[in-house]
Amino acid sequence: MKKSLLFYSAGPILLLVGACCVGLLLPFEMRAATKNVWIEYEVDTHESPQDMTVCIGQEKLFTAETAHPPGSSWSWSGATISGSPTSHPTSDALKTFSTAGGPFSVTATYNSETSHAARVTVVEVASLTPSEGTLISGSSPPTYVVCLGTGDVTVTATPNPSVAEGSLPSCWGFTSSPGGVPIGLGLLQRKITKSTPSTTTFTAGAGTSSKSIVVKVIEVASITPDKGTFGGWGPPPIYVVCIGNGTVTIRATANPSATASELPSCWTLTSDSSSVTIVDKLTATMNTDTPTVGPTITATAGTSSKAVKVQVKCPDESIEMVASYCCSGGVGGYGGLAYYCYSCASNALWWQETVSITSDSCNAGPLGPLPPPFQMTNPINCAWDLITNPCPIPASSCQTVTSQTVLVGTSQTSLTCSYFNTHTITVTVTPGTTHGTITTSVTRTGYNGDSKSCNF
Repeated sequence: MKKSLLFYSAGPILLLVGACCVGLLLPFEMRAATKNVWIEYEVDTHESPQDMTVCIGQEKLFTAETAHPPGSSWSWSGATISGSPTSHPTSDALKTFSTAGGPFSVTATYNSETSHAARVTVVEVASLTPSEGTLISGSSPPTYVVCLGTGDVTVTATPNPSVAEGSLPSCWGFTSSPGGVPIGLGLLQRKITKSTPSTTTFTAGAGTSSKSIVVKVIEVASITPDKGTFGGWGPPPIYVVCIGNGTVTIRATANPSATASELPSCWTLTSDSSSVTIVDKLTATMNTDTPTVGPTITATAGTSSKAVKVQVKCPDESIEMVASYCCSGGVGGYGGLAYYCYSCASNALWWQETVSITSDSCNAGPLGPLPPPFQMTNPINCAWDLITNPCPIPASSCQTVTSQTVLVGTSQTSLTCSYFNTHTITVTVTPGTTHGTITTSVTRTGYNGDSKSCNF
């Protein structure tokens, strides 16, 4: 118990200090009046009002004391008395602080004297916000997504009412898991790096008040088609899909995982070809009706990026070219290797190429699957009267048949038939937008013949 020593003064009190110091006047510092009723716990209001900060929802015990003699009753303001009101020399009171704000005053009265107040500020967590990030709509706890990059994401906890970090009570806490680095005392701010993909939960609490958020730093984890055979690392990695194989769907994934609707604007999915349809930020589609050496589809998230190239072709499809020519004597032919010849007097040399698909691992033509034996137009024939007035051509060269198998999608391939080293017939296959283009030309000494093309 503290003694009640009351000093009241309207100005300095002059003290005469000892005989040796006669006439020396010393000023005595004026202090607030000490009361005979005061709050002893949790703060000491014996000499003046005192401030304290608590967390919302906390119950606090206050103890008051008096220097007055017994015989009176206790009363409290701002708290509820606990125990007998006639107890002496102390009295207890309880208060649960359910409303943020303040300061709220708590005082005790005994023998008609009221103590100085305990002024109580009640703090709650008002908000928890990151320095950047896109909020996922409807997420609980609120989740923010940030793309991989440089620098940090800082999360700030805000108390209500505003209280300096160093004045926050011990019931206030701020954590981050996993990881996170405190800024200052770590009670109001923490940070994470954007250089590493992560999922971090931040939680600030004050009594019954608590708020949590999640911050995701995402990168592009993968991008792959749902069809095709891996054809090489590139870059970018290449996948080969057979022609006529329906729709190819290319999907990107995020790390940590996120749906397309959850991705921020710093995430993009693009293609270098109009043949690709961008469905959303994770999905693109393309058809396989037309052979192509690309396109490239790229997913980007800040400093993270991955790409894939999809080629549409039939890598195992082969074409058989059959070239035949004849002259003199009216020799005729029959069937797929047909050749026709008239007398030299007719001034004509006839040429025919026959093109057939002889194997097709894709089981597909340019417009979709073909039935066995995978022949196009059963087969394609290109025949022209290419040479005028070729005579004389000896009958011994009347019939010559040459064939060669080439791979569609390879470099230009030629087939040449010669006779008497003076006449050369060349068949050339060049890959085209369907399967290829066959071009025929004829030359002989002193004469350049016609050139014809036929698509197949």
